[in-house]
Amino acid sequence: MFDHLDDHEPPVPGVDARAAVHGRARSLLLRRRLVVGGSSTAALSLVLVVAMAIASSGSPGHRTSVEYLTEPPTVEVVSETPTPAGTPSPTASATPSETPSPTTTPTQRASATATCEGFPAQCPDGKPGWGTGFTSCTDVSVPERPDTGSVAEGLTASLAMDPSAPSGSRLHGVVTLTNSTDLRLTVHYGSTFTRIEVDGAASYGTDAFGIASLVVEPHSSADVAVDGATVQCGDTPSGDEPRLAAGTYRAQLVMPINDVVADAPDASPSPTSQVPLASESPTPEPSPTKYADGSTLQLGGSVTLT
Repeated sequence: MFDHLDDHEPPVPGVDARAAVHGRARSLLLRRRLVVGGSSTAALSLVLVVAMAIASSGSPGHRTSVEYLTEPPTVEVVSETPTPAGTPSPTASATPSETPSPTTTPTQRASATATCEGFPAQCPDGKPGWGTGFTSCTDVSVPERPDTGSVAEGLTASLAMDPSAPSGSRLHGVVTLTNSTDLRLTVHYGSTFTRIEVDGAASYGTDAFGIASLVVEPHSSADVAVDGATVQCGDTPSGDEPRLAAGTYRAQLVMPINDVVADAPDASPSPTSQVPLASESPTPEPSPTKYADGSTLQLGGSVTLT
């Protein structure tokens, strides 16, 4: 039905039309390539700019790592240059600043102070006497003193010692307190500091302080045993303690008295006194009263050491 529309000789574009079509196609292809290339170049440029910005900002971690890699060779060269091995200068051995190696000095210092660290008075100094902060030793000088004395009114003391003793042994003695009053007297004294001291011998001290009590009945006596050293102090607590040379020495008693208190004498009931009724309360016992204040009792004598 449509055979009459068939064109057996369709129109053919001319040379100019085909050339124009080809030129337009090449132009579009070139523009597309330029756009794609420009986009790639722009993206690459952006990446490079960001990378350069990060590198130029210089984070501390990167700079530190770079310096760590570059500096050690310089430091090693500087430290080794002033002390080349095997070529000591002639003046190095005579220079006062030349000291032993650091590993030798601490070892020697530790061994020298190991026994007295923290207690300077314990350090060996070639002199007798020492102190640890809790105990101590001092060679004493003893003056002439009487062998009797007064503690309080009506309360006297006397010292009796061994007339002779081997040097290096303990010297023993007895201090006797005599009460001539009608009161019962109680003497409180420092037991840790009561001792005999020999002229030139060691006297040991301590921070501890013990109190002892001695009751002396009316018109009676009571004794306290005492002793002392006949050696000299060592240079340190563990050092040798030389004995005193044979001879006659002055000695003294040192007895710190804290106080003296008095009790009333026991009252015997009179024949006419009445027995209290059960409803009556018993008479309270009288409380002790201070009789004398504290003092230091110091008595003297002499001893012959053999």
